[in-house]
Amino acid sequence: GEKVYGEVDGEDVFTVAKSALLAGTSITDIITNAEIVSEDATTITMAGADLIGRTAGEDVGEYSYTTDTSAFAVNSNYKLILDVEGKTFAITQRELVVTALNGGKVYGDSDGQINFAVAKSSLAPGASIADVITNADVVSEDADNIIMTGDGLISRTAGEKVGTYKYVANASNFDVNSNYALVINLEGKTFVIEKKIVLVTVVSGQEFEYTGEETYAIDYTLDDATYGYALVTPVWVLTDVGVEEVGLRKYISKEVGATLASNDANI
Repeated sequence: GEKVYGEVDGEDVFTVAKSALLAGTSITDIITNAEIVSEDATTITMAGADLIGRTAGEDVGEYSYTTDTSAFAVNSNYKLILDVEGKTFAITQRELVVTALNGGKVYGDSDGQINFAVAKSSLAPGASIADVITNADVVSEDADNIIMTGDGLISRTAGEKVGTYKYVANASNFDVNSNYALVINLEGKTFVIEKKIVLVTVVSGQEFEYTGEETYAIDYTLDDATYGYALVTPVWVLTDVGVEEVGLRKYISKEVGATLASNDANI
């Protein structure tokens, strides 16, 4: 027999040789606290609760059956012989489903921690997540999931340019209770680097003598020059609006026309 870690043992299943029964005898009149599951030409398969004992233990592994027959209710005309040779009860690992969460940052910022969700249904009844994954911290939780984070548990493909990056599962970095089999789900989850917004401020008080040209170079400042942002063609663009003549000079309304020399930021 077997079960998944955290579950109850369930009913014991065993077979009875039909050759052991007197002709015309019903097995249910011989073993009265078990039910027939199936049968073939030579054997009857039966099941009952707590009939066959096993060595104690609830961790993953294989356990031996005992030969104690005292739990069977057997017709007194029969002597029950319980054959357990070569038979074991196995407790198998419980799947621990971990799902990466979509993440991201603004260009130039550090990545920060990558979060993942653990399905509460993955935990054995009464288990604490702190005893299941021992090198991650709980960020938050809801009815279905526990949100966690930990250094080096889930990473992403290399790159610092604006774009979308795939996650990489570092399963060997997880410290997981041995009663669990870690399953990491990355499907459809990505890490996105978004463009940085850079504020361009035109230096006030600039004056230009109108010479008939359409554009004039200007002075400006950026709110963040850390990454070497620079403007391409920083100019006044003359318009046909607001032309005034005062004496011999013309004063012309102007717009700033410029683009940023970086694909990783917007003005």
